[in-house]
Amino acid sequence: MEKDVVCGMEVAKTSEYKSAVKDKTFFFCSTECKAKFDANPIKYAR
Repeated sequence: MEKDVVCGMEVAKTSEYKSAVKDKTFFFCSTECKAKFDANPIKYAR
């Protein structure tokens, strides 16, 4: 399981909602969390 960095929810690595920044893949629980991340990845990618 991975943690959705936007809302904190546990998400499976099989989630269809994901984004890559540099060499790291981030997984999300919904399109809304993915959209928030994609709008400002620096805020969430740590």
